[in-house]
Amino acid sequence: MNRILRFIWFFIRRQAQVRFLLGLKRKSVAAYLRAVQITRQLVILGILGFVVLQSVVIAGFAALVTGVWLLDFEPETKLTILFCVFVAMFTLPLLVLSQLLSEKRWYRASGAEKLVEDLQAK
Repeated sequence: MNRILRFIWFFIRRQAQVRFLLGLKRKSVAAYLRAVQITRQLVILGILGFVVLQSVVIAGFAALVTGVWLLDFEPETKLTILFCVFVAMFTLPLLVLSQLLSEKRWYRASGAEKLVEDLQAK
């Protein structure tokens, strides 16, 4: 009789574990699908933002070139002005990005520096 009760208890416990794991699996699949959906939407928004930004930049460059070309200077002076402006437009964002994406800055901003210091102190 004791064996039968243990078998029944084992069977009931196993069924509960299986139901729990199936529920957990359903929830994890639902969470994964939600994450995929959010990622897809973020990629779409990122591409849309990139296209809009590029359109604005191209329109700005066109306005700049047109504005400089309409100035009452010699063509060589106009081209020199445009060259200097375009070099600045190329270099300044590179300098800003190099500072924003530097490993040292991220090391400090992420809090990793404090974590390493705490590890070294112990």
